Amino acid sequence: MAGDAGRGSIKLIAAGETALRAVNGLRGSGRVVAVFRRAVHLELPPAGMAAVCVRDVAPAPLNLVAELSQTMDLGTLFARDDSVRREGTSLVVGELAFDLVSAPVWHPPPPPVAIDWSGLSDRAHICAATAAGVREGLGPLAAATLDGERPDELGALARTAHGPVLLLREGVQIKDITLVCRGARQLVGLGPGLTPSGDDVLVGMLAVLSLAGETWVGEAVAPAVRDTPDFSQAVLLEACRGGFAADVDALARALLAGNADAVDAASRELLDHGATSGSDICAGVALGASLVTDLHNT
Repeated sequence: MAGDAGRGSIKLIAAGETALRAVNGLRGSGRVVAVFRRAVHLELPPAGMAAVCVRDVAPAPLNLVAELSQTMDLGTLFARDDSVRREGTSLVVGELAFDLVSAPVWHPPPPPVAIDWSGLSDRAHICAATAAGVREGLGPLAAATLDGERPDELGALARTAHGPVLLLREGVQIKDITLVCRGARQLVGLGPGLTPSGDDVLVGMLAVLSLAGETWVGEAVAPAVRDTPDFSQAVLLEACRGGFAADVDALARALLAGNADAVDAASRELLDHGATSGSDICAGVALGASLVTDLHNT
């Protein structure tokens, strides 16, 4: 169980639309399914997921960012299987109540007006280099793929992902939704943890493709999103619909807008996402930039 709730409700400072829909649609009680230092994943029946996060976590469609100090370890407040319920205008998680009335709904900015094609490949390599700095997960995969290198020197997970990435890339290049779906299906759920590396790479790819107007790729990937942990599935399906966390969106925008310094800064900030999620997303963004370039050139 969580600790003492204190008095009153905790303020939400940014609430994703998908998270709010799940909360408002909650039937009966939900439960905490995972607890991390900075976020708590919630299962909200009949079919919703959300995450309560400390205040320095980026807004996202599934996030409920709360006025909780970034120095606070949520593992001291919540435990797996704590109950989640609605009480009046509050969402009660364990013994802590969060005020839903004053929660400002977070909306991502509109798509960019134009893409700066000059130097896009160089900016993609900045993302790939940042990702490659984390040897675990799929971080090194982007640099090897962009440079046309064989995956022999990569780790076992990256070698496994290399073929599906090439298959997905071929599908995008020739606009074959069957190939795209087949490649994505082999990436979904690939890797350990609650947000597997293959899922994170797909999120990064889709962020760039979506902002570049290639929304058909997300539609092609969506049927492949299964056999992965529930929260990761929810995040990936949101990405297929064009919804991304603010920091992922910021990196994709900087890359397309031509701001190399912002790409470097945003990619490094993403490394704070979990053990490998940040580097995996960076790798996906770099690969997404390569796919957008391929489409532009053809």
